[in-house]
Amino acid sequence: MSFPTTTDDFYEFLTKELSNLDNLFISENFMSMKFLQQVMSTLRSLHSRLTLLAKNLYLPAGGKWVDEYMDESSRLWEACTVLKPGVSNMKRYYKYADNIPTLVRNAVANPEVSYQVRGAIENCKTRMERLTERNETIIAEGRVNGLGLNFDPKYNNDTFDGCTGFIGVLYATKTATTLLLAILVSGLVYFCPETKTYFEAKYDEHWVFEPGYMGLTAKLHGRMADKIGMLESESDILVDELGKSMCSMDELLRGIKRSLVDEKVESVKSWFGMLKGGAEGIIEQIDDFFDEIVEFRKMVLGMCSHS
Repeated sequence: MSFPTTTDDFYEFLTKELSNLDNLFISENFMSMKFLQQVMSTLRSLHSRLTLLAKNLYLPAGGKWVDEYMDESSRLWEACTVLKPGVSNMKRYYKYADNIPTLVRNAVANPEVSYQVRGAIENCKTRMERLTERNETIIAEGRVNGLGLNFDPKYNNDTFDGCTGFIGVLYATKTATTLLLAILVSGLVYFCPETKTYFEAKYDEHWVFEPGYMGLTAKLHGRMADKIGMLESESDILVDELGKSMCSMDELLRGIKRSLVDEKVESVKSWFGMLKGGAEGIIEQIDDFFDEIVEFRKMVLGMCSHS
């Protein structure tokens, strides 16, 4: 993929990335692992393209743009330190469910094993509760406060045209990044007061119809807010596969009582498989992003020292 060499190129790239996310949001279940993986990928892409744009613009050594860039990369680093343990905590949940399909099939042949299945499912529910508690602790430690999940619907090109337009690009990236981080924290860690407040805020209606990245940011923000408002109950971790995996366990338990297990077992395996695959994929992305942030910071500091 080619990288932006001008600010116009970057805005075009940002608009395209947000458009792709908006389309995926419409086509996927709300907060699916596939969607969240793409959000994580978009976050990384924006930061890498931003860094490469800075290199191509031959910006002055030091100054406001460097401070702003370093602040943003620090925010992304802190976000990774919040996201990774939140996703990693899911392992204890989905790994514990690995033996349930086997137990169920044994229970069909030997009804006396059924109590073991019920016990395993109840234990899995307990693991789910502990997952929620662990992720709530991440929020309680105040680590989300450093992510700057503040709603800011205003944008003024005249205010951010310094450094050949790079400050404006940086602001645009921050605006989009805040939305992406709010989605990731809500989906993978905890739907906390900070993200709830962010999605309860509203853009002026005209923003949704604006061309470019601001219109798409407002549109995706609005879609998220609408879906959250439609949730039947207060959810703690919004990723779709987590809730569906738990529902599939309840259905399996009811199926055992009626000797209807084959379809239910496959449903359990499918939802837990998607949860596991998505979680492991996101952890891999986060680890790579840690490395990228370090390398990009070195690159920017090197640009300043050689200017």
